[in-house]
Amino acid sequence: ALGNYTIYTICFYWPQLVKNSTTFELILRGDLNGDKKCDIRDIAIVAAAYGSFPGDPNWDPRADVYPDGKIDIRDVALVAADYGKIAS
Repeated sequence: ALGNYTIYTICFYWPQLVKNSTTFELILRGDLNGDKKCDIRDIAIVAAAYGSFPGDPNWDPRADVYPDGKIDIRDVALVAADYGKIAS
């Protein structure tokens, strides 16, 4: 689920006990522009890069949602699957 999570870890190293924690935020996969929602702006990013590879003038690494080094229907489908969702 979307949101903020705190993960606590305990690692045992003889002769000491190490405790550590970190906080991170899960991101919405289809939110390509980072505004915490998946909308037409994100669809436009993947559409503008459609058919491109690294080195192409319209390549946008944000649009490579299915990370295979090309922007194709898989990337469009993953963004479209999140369309309308908002990160909380």
